[in-house]
Amino acid sequence: MQTYPDMNAKIPVSIGGGDSPVWSADGKQLFYRAADRVMAVEVTRQTTLRATPPRELFRGAYVNPTASGRQYHVAPDGRFVMLKRVIAEATPAQPKIVLDVNWLAAPRGR
Repeated sequence: MQTYPDMNAKIPVSIGGGDSPVWSADGKQLFYRAADRVMAVEVTRQTTLRATPPRELFRGAYVNPTASGRQYHVAPDGRFVMLKRVIAEATPAQPKIVLDVNWLAAPRGR
């Protein structure tokens, strides 16, 4: 992490690296991914920029970030929206998704 615009203070926020950083809505926490873990760092800036040691929020088999960006969102209330990686099971009947693209023109039943 680095201060802006003066760019003077640099402080590490992860141990062993990480990716896909996202700020909380109030700017007091920085979240990031470290392999299958989601980490959080508390950030304060009074006279100097400070960060707590990272703590693990949760872990799981979630979709990894891609070159196009992160694969999760942090809502203003602090909840996470993430894509869970699903390992396909060998079942004869796969679930189907039906998409009705012309539903406004369909007859209305009572």
